Amino acid sequence: MNINNIWKKIANFFISAARIFWSDIVVKIFEGLGSDQFLPFVSRHFFYLLWILLVPIVLYTMAQGREFFMGLFDDSYFFSGFRASFLMVAYFAQAMAIILLPRPFFKKVNYKNWGRVRSPIALEDTSLTYLLSALPVILYGIVMIVVQADRIDDWWKWAIIAITLIATAICASIAESRWRLSAHKTLLIILVLTIVCGLTVGWIPKNDEFWNYFTVGVSLLAQTVLIGGLSRRINESFRNATHYEDPSAQRGSPKMHRYDWLYLWTVIPITLLVIVFAFCSNLEAPAPVFMLLLLTTFYMIFTRLMAAWFIYSIRRLGLKWWENWRVWVFWGVVAPALGVIFFLKSGIHDVRTVKMEHGAIPADDRLDLDQWFDAWWAQNQFDTTAAEIPIYLVAVQGGGSRAALWASEILNCFEIESNYQFHKHCFAISSASGGSVGTGAALALWRFAADNDVLITSHTTDKWTKDTLYANYARGAFHRNYLSGSFYEMFICEIAGRFAFNVKDRDNRNYRLQKDEALGFAAGLKRGFHGDPNPLNLQIGERLRLFDKGDAPMLRVDDQLKVKNYPFMPYLSYWYEGPGKPKTSLPLYLPISTNLQTGKAGFSSPVKMDSIIFTDAIDILDSVESWESRRNRDRTLSLVGATNLSELFPVMSAYTHIPGTGNFIDGGTFENMGLQVMQQIYFWLDKKRNTDRRLNSIKSKIRIRVVYVINHGLEAKGVPDRSRVSQITSPLKHASSTTIDGRTTYFTKRMAYDLQLQDTLHTILLQGPKGDSSYLYIPLGRWLSQRSIRLANERADKCKSEIRAVVAPIK
Repeated sequence: MNINNIWKKIANFFISAARIFWSDIVVKIFEGLGSDQFLPFVSRHFFYLLWILLVPIVLYTMAQGREFFMGLFDDSYFFSGFRASFLMVAYFAQAMAIILLPRPFFKKVNYKNWGRVRSPIALEDTSLTYLLSALPVILYGIVMIVVQADRIDDWWKWAIIAITLIATAICASIAESRWRLSAHKTLLIILVLTIVCGLTVGWIPKNDEFWNYFTVGVSLLAQTVLIGGLSRRINESFRNATHYEDPSAQRGSPKMHRYDWLYLWTVIPITLLVIVFAFCSNLEAPAPVFMLLLLTTFYMIFTRLMAAWFIYSIRRLGLKWWENWRVWVFWGVVAPALGVIFFLKSGIHDVRTVKMEHGAIPADDRLDLDQWFDAWWAQNQFDTTAAEIPIYLVAVQGGGSRAALWASEILNCFEIESNYQFHKHCFAISSASGGSVGTGAALALWRFAADNDVLITSHTTDKWTKDTLYANYARGAFHRNYLSGSFYEMFICEIAGRFAFNVKDRDNRNYRLQKDEALGFAAGLKRGFHGDPNPLNLQIGERLRLFDKGDAPMLRVDDQLKVKNYPFMPYLSYWYEGPGKPKTSLPLYLPISTNLQTGKAGFSSPVKMDSIIFTDAIDILDSVESWESRRNRDRTLSLVGATNLSELFPVMSAYTHIPGTGNFIDGGTFENMGLQVMQQIYFWLDKKRNTDRRLNSIKSKIRIRVVYVINHGLEAKGVPDRSRVSQITSPLKHASSTTIDGRTTYFTKRMAYDLQLQDTLHTILLQGPKGDSSYLYIPLGRWLSQRSIRLANERADKCKSEIRAVVAPIK
């Protein structure tokens, strides 16, 4: 067979499938799904429809989901449709999992019995099977168009899309008109038209997003046609081959052999990929939507196999359940498994700790706040002759990766604009949720810079300085995929992990996130040292570091540089060199968490927690180390472990269990900036300023500057919704309005009232609330598109004048 014949066959297949698209999808669906058939169709396909609709609809109804789809076209690397192309493969595999039946495992089953797994309606009317299989791609196409609609503001872009679609339809219709245009020439015209339109878009500057969008859209169109053609062929082959009443005749049918191989070529790669991912420490490369599709396809295959086995191996024999040994085997396996998964405490979410090293003193040896202030004041040697001696307190708002990026970006800006003096004058930082992630990342960078001054100096050139490292760090650390690993842990590892009864310290989505954040630290250093990657570089080697371990002692920055794993260093080693040896060059870091059993706040604190500053709060470090001491283990929390206890937002993160203390979740559910403790520290500092004899002569110069790092405005403009619908939905939303927003709003306003005349409050805002003119459409979530990164960087540049004014006294 020569190339010309192969081309003609491919063209004939695509063009014939395109010609019947309208009649199969639009016309026959309404004929096939009448009032008497719709409910049976939905009932038989309910779980498959659920899996199909889950990803596109749920993601589109969430701002984070829309960010996924926008991010597919925003990547700055060569052909940013790279990840979107893999989505094509995932959707195609899901479509095949819907179309195909697990016949290779049940070859004795005749045609009539297959209706128990797949509705006879779908077998008799191929359009319905086509609908079911093409639905993921159709929904993805709709979501893709709707999400991008707001970003396509030029008429010529819409014209190119319309011309491509109309030309495809016209070419398909011409193929069977009196002009008798051959199929392969028709397909050639479509391909040339696509390439010409695409190149036209590509030549127009600053339209990479649309170029990628257009490329993926054309691929989607071709895939829809392909799935339609395959669906018809598969149904026709299956129906004709299974009309034999003799099962042996069915097994000998060549068409059924091809069917069996097609099923196996769908099932085996999906299963192998899921298994391979279990051994990968770093799942940053697969896009979050791809991971969701892969896992839903895997479960679709698995549940269909289980249903088929139950029906054909148990029910078809017609025996009573107590007479069939297969029933006993089935429930003997399934019932205990369900019990282990849903009811047995497995310890999988127990807190993870690290071994104490040099400087990692026990929690009992921490200084109290008075002792810490004395050491901090003495070690930093402030200029008492200056007109103002500022003391900074910083409160960082939570909000996923958006908050993490903004916190890290702004804190590093404070360092740059103060000539790296800000960390000495900053007494304490409180934070919650994603704000804790950004703060922890910034502290890890500051500690790295302090320990590696020679390394940083050796990299200094005309084009690269220490400022470059600090300015680019956050972009590298948070332009990463922190979701795919969480999805895999949630759907696969945490279920399987519950059966590993004798394995201690099992992985879970919380610990996976800690490891991913450590790898993000290395990625931030890489971006800081090397700048933005070359747009023509696929970065495949960097993306496919599947086996880099985030909890390794050393982290790989690039092929020549490895650094100590600063995020996994013991928490207290950042502030102590040993018992009674405080290291006060970094501000106190107070990430807040929430205890589920009591509703109390919990803190990881470098100083002893007294009842005045930390009112009715749980000492997390003391709780963790007390539990470890009962196990005769000399272990404590790491820096990233303390951060993780603050960012445990439900669903994407599980609770963390500290035995003897309880379960902890996201600190934002208590108060989303840690302002309650920051307010108490402010009162304490104000009292210290006025009563400490050593400060009498300079107390008029000491000025406490409180800085709010806010990534999203707390109060929207306009009148709150009090409609009848709101009366129903408000109980479901009360957790956000009363704790995350309500309590935080109270303390942000209260702090302004409580500041003394000589003190100042500063707010560094990323974006206002939705509906405000300053809203930038950067969503809450753990995955940020290139667009969101760019908008945050631009906003940070605009805030530099405010930051310079804040740090002016210490420059």
